[in-house]
Amino acid sequence: MIVVAFGVAAHAIASAAVAAAASLLLIGGLGAASYRLVARIPRRALQMFVGALLTTFGTFWAGEGLGVNWPGNDLSLLWLAAVYVAAGLVLVRVVSDWRRGTAQRSRVQQPAAEGVSR
Repeated sequence: MIVVAFGVAAHAIASAAVAAAASLLLIGGLGAASYRLVARIPRRALQMFVGALLTTFGTFWAGEGLGVNWPGNDLSLLWLAAVYVAAGLVLVRVVSDWRRGTAQRSRVQQPAAEGVSR
């Protein structure tokens, strides 16, 4: 749709529609060919990767819209992605440790609560 919108703006809707159809076929073919490979990736890892990429591009494009002068220009996408992936991994570790500690505390407190009659 974006390609067609740009084509309409440039008064070249026919070539834009052909390009959109070609990209649909190409991306669809790549998706079908790589389905088994991608299906082996753990779901949470894939969610982390996709989330980091969406956040990276969103941050970059928001900064571009606000006139931010990125160090390294487009290469700043790489360090932005590294920062978001690292932050995500740290937060997963922190939350996992927190949840593990909460589960252990509830198991320790549970036997004492069982002896109390109601």
